[in-house]
Amino acid sequence: MTPTSTGSFRSSDYSERRSRGCRLSGYTRTGLIPRIRERLRARDARSSVVVLGGPGPDWYVTSEGQDLTDEVITGPPGSETPAEEPAQAERREEQRHEERARRVMVVHGRDLRLRDSMFEFLRSLDLDPLEWAELVSLTGAAAPYVGDVLDAGFAAAQAVVVLLTPDDEARLSDRLLSEMDPPHERDPTGQARANVLFEAGMAFGRFPTRTVIVEIGNLRPFSDVGGRHTIRLDDSTQRRQEFAVRLRDAGCRAKIEDRTGWHTAGDFAPPG
Repeated sequence: MTPTSTGSFRSSDYSERRSRGCRLSGYTRTGLIPRIRERLRARDARSSVVVLGGPGPDWYVTSEGQDLTDEVITGPPGSETPAEEPAQAERREEQRHEERARRVMVVHGRDLRLRDSMFEFLRSLDLDPLEWAELVSLTGAAAPYVGDVLDAGFAAAQAVVVLLTPDDEARLSDRLLSEMDPPHERDPTGQARANVLFEAGMAFGRFPTRTVIVEIGNLRPFSDVGGRHTIRLDDSTQRRQEFAVRLRDAGCRAKIEDRTGWHTAGDFAPPG
């Protein structure tokens, strides 16, 4: 690794790699490949590591792909792969859409009771909740950037639920207080973990219509994302139904009719 003049580190530029003999095929100049390359460039810009030599940009682009060989080639060696009928392709696409519409990312703090209750409630709506750790594994990186995790998550799931619980306590510093400040600025008040707030902001900024922020318990106001994207959740059937409808608005296939399990699934009583 070699430091730059500013003291930071940067990986070598793609044009330099190309000048070393890395050529792009015509297939990579159109469609999805340029978008993948642009995302890799952005990741390069955030990196603190200089890469000298090594594989060219085509290798990095192809490493982002998913091996679908077994889905495309199903016969023995030498056999021809039959063309997929339009109706079959349409059914396959519908199935993938249906699976994604049932998946929900869940971002949460340290309150495991409320996390488990959220998972139980989502499953009672016939949804499939995904943990943050599962989404990290989808990126294929050991320590991915939060944006990469969200991109992978939104490719696999329809929506993200950010569960804000009063895991921390916070107040405004005495030197910044004024006579007009409300009690939550003066007294220690419940607040979600910093990483949860950060991930909530990232999700809301990238996919606002597919992000649902849920507040449980006594929390410092989170007014910047108030309104239709935030919901106060408790154990009442009314609040539970409002949350389920919000999930539907985000595109999830939440099943409410002809079932009552979601009326009582999970325990959303505020922390004591």
